[in-house]
Amino acid sequence: LCDFIHDLYDDGGSMAAGRAAYLGIEAVFPRLRGSFKLARQAIRGWENGSPPQSYPPLPWPATVAIACTMMQDGRVLEGVAALLSFHCLLRVSEMTGLTRRDVAIRDDYRIGIVGFPGAVCIRSAKTSKRGRAQWAEIRDPEIASIVGWAIKDLRESEFIFPFSADHFRRVLHRTCANLGLSQEYVPHLLRHGCATILRLLAWSLEDIMLVGS
Repeated sequence: LCDFIHDLYDDGGSMAAGRAAYLGIEAVFPRLRGSFKLARQAIRGWENGSPPQSYPPLPWPATVAIACTMMQDGRVLEGVAALLSFHCLLRVSEMTGLTRRDVAIRDDYRIGIVGFPGAVCIRSAKTSKRGRAQWAEIRDPEIASIVGWAIKDLRESEFIFPFSADHFRRVLHRTCANLGLSQEYVPHLLRHGCATILRLLAWSLEDIMLVGS
């Protein structure tokens, strides 16, 4: 198995394939778990030799440009999704999972319950990281107005953004290319961008983590 991983590396193969090889064997034969020390070391060395490339967060002006370009190209809901994902630090899976019932706006009785009197709030679906749904306040009245427009004709169970995460990624990549931005930008960098701004505005790390948890 270790030789197989070395061959993959030499032939320019996928590190994920090497990792999947020993993990798959362990899954099929649980009694062998922990037996592939050399294979694990080979994967660890491969990871150390190929550190992941990081990219700076998307700043707010670039996000607005991306959203406006999406809308001009007829991808209006994708543009709204970009603005909302940035503003509320949403994961792409949370954004695509939002339904009309997840938005509490103006006189919705739930706003008082969740602790943001008079605000517009969205409820993110349960995720594996958090374990339960949580609410986030839309602090910008202009974004709240845009979201209100997006949901005005929806039934309670309808998705606000009726497209997949992969679709949004493709639209984001294409829009960044049209604007001369790196096509390596991914939806997560919208979330990263807002967290960076909040930190620059002297928000505590604890408060930022609470908003984006």
